[in-house]
Amino acid sequence: MSEKSDIFYEILFSQPIFVIDDKAALPSEAVHNASQSVLVVCSRWPLFPQEEELLSKILQAAAISPAIVKKISIEQYQPAARLNKSHILFFVHPEQLPPELATWGAYVQAPVYENTHVIIANDLSALATDIGGKRKLWDLLKKLFLQ
Repeated sequence: MSEKSDIFYEILFSQPIFVIDDKAALPSEAVHNASQSVLVVCSRWPLFPQEEELLSKILQAAAISPAIVKKISIEQYQPAARLNKSHILFFVHPEQLPPELATWGAYVQAPVYENTHVIIANDLSALATDIGGKRKLWDLLKKLFLQ
């Protein structure tokens, strides 16, 4: 090697190396949401395009990353599906709710069970035209995801 190369490598390898923690570079709410997983249970799957658009807006407004969301239909929902999920959002007709949640009604946060937070809302097609329901849902989402 030439003398210039030797000097270059000496300078390069004598400098300290810094490791930047990935989480330090993210906003605090992104770190909070990255450690969570969300199950979205809908009346049907796949959704109609307008329902998919509404769901995307809801998730975006609550700062929920699509990467941590799993979407299923109510027919696919099993109580075991809530394992390893910190949040479940139900967008189903009230009569489709599992028996343990049916008594709570729509636009409520059901009591935490098995370390899982549950929000119950109406079906996405019904929610699209329900202004009062959207307000109630927004209040629940703010409490759970943005505070």
